[in-house]
Amino acid sequence: MLFFAWFLLFAGSVLAGGGGSRSRGGGGGNALRAYTNLHRSLLEPIGLYNPRPQIVAPISPPFQSRNRVADMQNYLRNLYNHEAYIDPESGSVLDRLRGNMNWILNHPNDPRIRDYQRGLISVMEEASGHARFEMQNALHPVNVRAQHAVPIRALGTKVGSVTSVIQAGSNSNQLTSHLEQADQDRFANAFEVLFSEKQLLNAAERHATSIPRL
Repeated sequence: MLFFAWFLLFAGSVLAGGGGSRSRGGGGGNALRAYTNLHRSLLEPIGLYNPRPQIVAPISPPFQSRNRVADMQNYLRNLYNHEAYIDPESGSVLDRLRGNMNWILNHPNDPRIRDYQRGLISVMEEASGHARFEMQNALHPVNVRAQHAVPIRALGTKVGSVTSVIQAGSNSNQLTSHLEQADQDRFANAFEVLFSEKQLLNAAERHATSIPRL
């Protein structure tokens, strides 16, 4: 847990310094190269980096065909249904995770607290599994310009609401106080993935489209 405590301090300093500009329109070659470098620097240390995504987005703005309405309709269908995009409805597991964390923090003396903490690890790993897939595919530099800014922003808010709870005060210790070291390590690894995704979402928004409006 000493490494995890250090990582929390590092994470706090990164977020306090701002995760990059949120303004779109800076999607030129230099900006995309910077994003590509960030993507690699975040994923390599946690063993998730791949130079190519597993899935490539089939349609990406700008829409330049004669039938732009049909292109936009096709884009929206893919946005909600294709795994290469951040779904506007994604992140339900993060809502559940935050609820579980808040319950544990509000009931530290419950006789079943250890069982609840073990259950929390399972939900943490489920959330980090989604984050891994999203970072390797939808948020990959190959696909990032195909994303829509609204779901990127919404997912970033949800991920941030989870990581901020873990970073606050002694919450990380309270959430894992009755767990063995192996389970504490699982918690720390899942947090590292979620924190990496939060940084990547912050940077990805500037490359995403705002058309069509959602």
